[in-house]
Amino acid sequence: MDADKTVQLLRKMRHEFGNHLQVLSGYLELQQPEKVKEYVNKLILAMRAERKIFEATEGEVTVYLYEQLLSARDAGLTMEYKDIRISNIKPLEQASEPLKSLRRITQNVNADHFTFEVVIHTTLEQDIVIDYFSEAFAVNPQRVIIKE
Repeated sequence: MDADKTVQLLRKMRHEFGNHLQVLSGYLELQQPEKVKEYVNKLILAMRAERKIFEATEGEVTVYLYEQLLSARDAGLTMEYKDIRISNIKPLEQASEPLKSLRRITQNVNADHFTFEVVIHTTLEQDIVIDYFSEAFAVNPQRVIIKE
């Protein structure tokens, strides 16, 4: 990852962190300690979900998938990686996945926010398979296959 991409990722992270601090500060000013507790618990759960990225993959894969997660949040989409079994990130980068498919899946649906569980793995043929699960859609997952 080059320095410009690293700075861009750090800016996104700092921006998100600042937003969280503003929300917490607002609840404290409004003297709503229960809302503070709820929000902190929500953040803890989100951080636990993010941990899967950092524990299950190598450096370049980790950075790319985390960047995709932050970009999804900016678009009003929540991604939680449930399983990640890939070592080559290049096909995902070239296809702008998984975010590109999430945008396509949600583009014609009227809702403010979507939550998806994402499973990424490589087949024996070295194709990358991405399954998207969401309560907002049919029971069957949406599937994208990226040919190697």
